[in-house]
Amino acid sequence: MTLTRTFRTVVIAGCDFRVRADTSTFLWQPREISTISELSNVLFDSHNRLFLLKQQEARRYAKATAGVFVESDDAFLSRESDVDLPSIDDFLPYAAKRRVRPFLADSIPETSWGSSLSNLLTWPCWNRLRQSAFMETGHRCLLCGTAGKLDCHEIWKYYEPGKDGRIHRGALCGVQRLVKLIPVCADCHETFHLGLAGIRGRLNIAMERVAALYRLSDDEREAYLAMVKEDWYRRNEFSWALDVSVVGASLLEIKPEWELQPDSSLSAKQKYGTSHTFVLGAPWQRKGDDEKRLFSIDAFLRGSESENIPSTHGNRS
Repeated sequence: MTLTRTFRTVVIAGCDFRVRADTSTFLWQPREISTISELSNVLFDSHNRLFLLKQQEARRYAKATAGVFVESDDAFLSRESDVDLPSIDDFLPYAAKRRVRPFLADSIPETSWGSSLSNLLTWPCWNRLRQSAFMETGHRCLLCGTAGKLDCHEIWKYYEPGKDGRIHRGALCGVQRLVKLIPVCADCHETFHLGLAGIRGRLNIAMERVAALYRLSDDEREAYLAMVKEDWYRRNEFSWALDVSVVGASLLEIKPEWELQPDSSLSAKQKYGTSHTFVLGAPWQRKGDDEKRLFSIDAFLRGSESENIPSTHGNRS
């Protein structure tokens, strides 16, 4: 399967950015199923149970729905359940829904390594955000429904700079916009970090799970991996600023090891080098500092310094 990448132009604060257009690829085609028998084995445990999300609500629903079982406060389906899947769509893990579009694993560019919220924020602040995400699914993996130890994955959208964009540290700077935080089990989390899976010798295992979760054919599986690699190499050419406005107006507390630079960027030494980034769209404060800061996207693109008063967020798309 040969794919040609296409892009659309988005204007933010008068500056042109490129966004990958997935509507022309197989990623935009929904994968539909109608019966439980069509679901992948990875969604069922050793007892052939598929656990539902939002367990408290699901248990109440189970009382009036044939085919939904409750045992030890867990609501689940079995392989033999005779249940209309669309009727319980709100409780199904993403990969079990009747219609699924694949998430593309956007591997973090080298130029943005170390600049995740989980690395930037103090543990109390990060834990507050992740617990909020966990509560939305009833502390189960959004993709497969597994409970237990969960990770919180950050889904980002990349706005790649046009040729006249802002230069930071010798490279054009794009905007890496946080879309949402999702709870995932370790196996599903690995499907978002295929580069790391490759380093660990687990790329084939991770890609098998990708194909199972999103119902990909063998050709689509190969095309999926090629797209991830192409995006990663292209985005390595840019610097990145983080737009985290989706987390709202509550104050973010930055770890003290992230040092504030004269241009209002933050930098910290990591095991693989020094990370540099900007935090845009939400108020933040370094732990131990008195000053609270808010750096809007508009201010960033104008080259202004961070502000200590509320400022207008950039246009969203």
